[in-house]
Amino acid sequence: DTITPAWDRKDPRHLMSLMETPWEQISKGRRTIWPIIDMLNPATVKREKEDAFSKIISAQLSNGAFPWFPGGREDVYMTLYVLAGFAEAKRYGVDIPEQVVRKALQYVTGEIPKRLKPEERDIALILYAAYVVTSYPKTYHGNEQGYMFAQKWIDYADKHSDAMTPYGKALAAHVYWRLGDKAKGNNGLKRPTSSSKYYCNRIFIEHAHYKG
Repeated sequence: DTITPAWDRKDPRHLMSLMETPWEQISKGRRTIWPIIDMLNPATVKREKEDAFSKIISAQLSNGAFPWFPGGREDVYMTLYVLAGFAEAKRYGVDIPEQVVRKALQYVTGEIPKRLKPEERDIALILYAAYVVTSYPKTYHGNEQGYMFAQKWIDYADKHSDAMTPYGKALAAHVYWRLGDKAKGNNGLKRPTSSSKYYCNRIFIEHAHYKG
């Protein structure tokens, strides 16, 4: 019932010393006026997951897209963001709403081709779309078309690689690996600058995963 664990107070000698320090109150565990959710309790985790899924599913529009806020207009980025979250959950064994994901993927594969323009903001969106779509297996609910588009999106984005951030180049490497083009994926390892150590480390970890 505290946001930090209480210290060990069983040893009377330790407790006596502790009470002579400024940290006696802290040792009881920090309290908060906000409700505390125990995410290590399976029942709590299940309840929170069901509540979150219910809110997400109810926000989906009839065409499969997601808005920024319930009842709002469709938004490609937010739809990709939700799909990315579901893909990450599925990666860790969480059951995801298949019908919701299928409709969202169909919306994305129909919307992104309209945005193939040599503008930096569109390159970032195309890269992210290719990354998200390929986060799902090619055989996942007819995702073959998604992979076909992802190939076009990543090849188009690669022509404008100068507009990519180091993070974008990391995403591009991921996409090429998933599409089976290891040569271009490996070449992506050389693109991020030396200052982007976080992204480089992430690429190497994922590369090891893809190599098995």
